[in-house]
Amino acid sequence: EQRAGGRTVAADYRLLGAADAISLAACAGASGSLALPGPTAGTSAGRTFPPHLGLRGRIEGATVRLAPLPLAGATTFAVPCRRIPLRPYRGDADLGGELAAARWEELRVRLAADEDAADGDAEDR
Repeated sequence: EQRAGGRTVAADYRLLGAADAISLAACAGASGSLALPGPTAGTSAGRTFPPHLGLRGRIEGATVRLAPLPLAGATTFAVPCRRIPLRPYRGDADLGGELAAARWEELRVRLAADEDAADGDAEDR
């Protein structure tokens, strides 16, 4: 088991997996509850997490609400993206052509604490 700064590498990978799931859901325009893996025992942003703590989340518009919030406070991320048609592509060249023609945009995604879930009011979200 490798350690970096008091955390295990496995804890970092689980948090990275949660961040990946959040970004994919937010960029795809999802809404409602998110099923997310939580970090294993360790610390992050000065907070201590017990082992196997489940990270819960939900998306409301451009805001992702998390409990517990693994950041020091609410944060807005600017995600560069290109919009392409949702269709089957014949191959790499077909997809590459759509990507080359698509304009770059900025998608702003806000991460904030889910106060309802933290209070136990949103267990079934």
